[in-house]
Amino acid sequence: MKQTDVQVSHEATTLAEQLKDFGFIVSLVV
Repeated sequence: MKQTDVQVSHEATTLAEQLKDFGFIVSLVV
């Protein structure tokens, strides 16, 4: 259970980083 929570948290953090990078790229293009 605990390991699953850590895995979900890690995936959420990775997704947030990807969204941040994507937003940064979009801001450069626009």
